[in-house]
Amino acid sequence: MIRRRRHARIPGARGAAVGGVAVAAVVLAAGAALALARPAGWTAQASMIVLPARDLGPGAEATYYETLSSGQIVRTFSEVVALRRFTNAAADRIGLPADEASQVDSSVQVLPDTAMITVTATAPGAGTAERLADGVMDEATAYLGQLSIPYNTRVVSDAAGTGEPTGLAAAPLLAVVALVASVAGLAAFLALRQLADARLGRAARPGAWPGRLDEVEGARAGPGGDGGARRRG
Repeated sequence: MIRRRRHARIPGARGAAVGGVAVAAVVLAAGAALALARPAGWTAQASMIVLPARDLGPGAEATYYETLSSGQIVRTFSEVVALRRFTNAAADRIGLPADEASQVDSSVQVLPDTAMITVTATAPGAGTAERLADGVMDEATAYLGQLSIPYNTRVVSDAAGTGEPTGLAAAPLLAVVALVASVAGLAAFLALRQLADARLGRAARPGAWPGRLDEVEGARAGPGGDGGARRRG
């Protein structure tokens, strides 16, 4: 009596190719959706400089310049300018609606070895970013001017015309997504093909047909067990 057990057909190159294409399509669709849904952002930059107050006497001014060169005064001013209250005040000042005001932000940086402070504003539009950067600088300057300190700030450059888009534009970003999808699809194809080859190697038996793995088990009968199935007459 011969008992035959048929194994599931193991996918070869065609199955691996289908799997690779499917992975590439999923990655491409997800990446394209994220790229197109990404809100456009713009940055603009304005700058100010910290200097000793103008009403200091000629002898005192040199001393305050020496203190200013240590950098501590400039760092303290930059920390004040970076307070979120000035960004919110600038957004209100330029009349941003609540939904757009929630998307704006600003950052402050001190140029190394200088008394220069830059204000970088981020907003959905170039004009909004430029007005926001100027607004932050104006609000912070007005606040610092009220303090009884021997230093003040002066505008070096406003943000007009400095608006630049942030990140990659849509077309280059989609090109990157397509490249990543292609690599992912190729990796999936190779992995599936290697898995199929490994399964074929483990399951193959002498006499098995390629593409359909059959295992034939025969009952051994008679002394010596020569492997043949004997029939009784």
